[in-house]
Amino acid sequence: MQFVARCRTPNLLPGICHVDNTSRVQTVTAQDNPKFRALLEAWYAVSGCPILMNTSLNVKGEPLVNSWADALRWQEINGVSVY
Repeated sequence: MQFVARCRTPNLLPGICHVDNTSRVQTVTAQDNPKFRALLEAWYAVSGCPILMNTSLNVKGEPLVNSWADALRWQEINGVSVY
């Protein structure tokens, strides 16, 4: 399940909040995917953090960065070093 939700504490977890203080939330039930749910629960038990952030490296509207040339192009567009 995926939906947009307003972040209650954006300063606590800024990495999951967009500039408008929303996040795209995905939930996983034990019925939907028991192994992945078990992994998430194990992560929470070890870290104390109930959130696992999944992200991708790509230029908006394009496929994932898949080569060094793609990474250099991503760097140029975003003004960020890949080193």
